[in-house]
Amino acid sequence: MAIKIRPGDVERDREAAIALLSRYVNPAYDGARFDWLYRANPAGRGRLWMAVDGSTGDPIGTAGALPRWLSVGGRDLRGWLLADFCIAEQHRALGPALQLQRACLDDLAADGAAFWYDLPGRTMEAVYRRLGLAPAAQMRRFVRPLRSYHALRARLRWPLLARPAAFVADLALARGTRARAPLSLAAHAGRCGEEFTALSREANPGYGAVVRRQAEYLNWRYVDNPIRHHEIVVARRDGRLVGYAVVTTDRETPAIVDVFGIPAPRLMEGLLRGTLGWLRHRGAASVTLWLLAAPFWTPVLQRAGFRARETAPVMLQAGAPPAWAPRLDHPSPWLLTHGDGDS
Repeated sequence: MAIKIRPGDVERDREAAIALLSRYVNPAYDGARFDWLYRANPAGRGRLWMAVDGSTGDPIGTAGALPRWLSVGGRDLRGWLLADFCIAEQHRALGPALQLQRACLDDLAADGAAFWYDLPGRTMEAVYRRLGLAPAAQMRRFVRPLRSYHALRARLRWPLLARPAAFVADLALARGTRARAPLSLAAHAGRCGEEFTALSREANPGYGAVVRRQAEYLNWRYVDNPIRHHEIVVARRDGRLVGYAVVTTDRETPAIVDVFGIPAPRLMEGLLRGTLGWLRHRGAASVTLWLLAAPFWTPVLQRAGFRARETAPVMLQAGAPPAWAPRLDHPSPWLLTHGDGDS
């Protein structure tokens, strides 16, 4: 069967893309999620590619790209996050997948995209490898235990001992879960305002390359997210916003999906410690955090009590950068978190 790839249209192909993604990727994928990602994005409209049956014209696959503004040394470049790739089950041979992803990448390159990145699963990583592309870096999952009762109850031969043992263990786990003065932490109420944009402008140059976290983006990405509820824990010094952590609270084990602030190790450590204390007070047993495994974060996370776990690939490519920009296809200057993905 011949497969044809064509550029999609966010309006005309909306229903077909949603049907494919809800059937083959996530049953909860719906119109609200699609419109949020492709139509409401403050960086601009998303792009689609459709794979169709050459004889009937029926859609059998889709791929998407979502615009992102990247701040590089304090200056802005617009690129793309790749997302929403799927092929119908009866066409899962590698050929159609390669055709679809190759068309997506070729079109972005032909249009002069400054960069694109993807945080793919292992199956999608195989598609990239067949296209001759290897991961540029690895995201790593970090875990910080906060309470021990359930883990001890599962392991101890006499479960009745779990509660007194947990009391002792939790005293140790509670150490270092409080931000020290002069840093104060609190849950942020309402929408993100101009102070978040001011922090982004001040902090961005210290990271080299970072998705631009202005207030408009944060409101879209986290406050208006139709998929998952987020809370923002803000850190202030002398009343001025210096950092924040974005936390998902709709899971049994919460996750810190974004962490950002003035790139000073002790400040970021204090932000993380304070966020851990906030989560522990709410009854969390542990917390996870995905980050690009960059040298800056290793001592910060170790001092805050996080333990390194598995990794996941980061695909990253860039066109010819402006004269003032570093090599964007090298991951070392990037700050990349789980929140920089598509959902």
